[in-house]
Amino acid sequence: MVSIADIESAERVIGIAYTAAERVQMVENLEGQIASAISRRKFRFDNSMPTATRFDPRLPEKLRLFIVRMPRDGARIGEIEREVTTLNNEIDTVCEQLGVTANLGPIGAFTENGSSRQDPNVEMVQVEETSRPAELRELLSKEMYG
Repeated sequence: MVSIADIESAERVIGIAYTAAERVQMVENLEGQIASAISRRKFRFDNSMPTATRFDPRLPEKLRLFIVRMPRDGARIGEIEREVTTLNNEIDTVCEQLGVTANLGPIGAFTENGSSRQDPNVEMVQVEETSRPAELRELLSKEMYG
């Protein structure tokens, strides 16, 4: 194993100086670097083999995501936000009838003007515990499925 003393000796040989913190960081990393170098040396390439002439860091076509940029549709966004607000109000009404509190998390954060106070990417809807869970399930089921 490489020690801090080994690093200090190497510093004197090559004429550089590291800080104590840099030496500690190197000790933690050098063993892996040495193992990697030893592993690479196992591969022998004939001198007639040409060097790499092309570097393309892109993923192969079959691994790329298919993304289509769509223009922002403010009218549609407004419509969806109004629908969410209406749904939230309906849930509040049902919960009031049952005597429970709805905790809609980020979904309930939309206001009538369409702004969001929380991260809308989190998908979570919770209804706090109630002493009447069967009644709540039945009422929500009727509301959802008629």
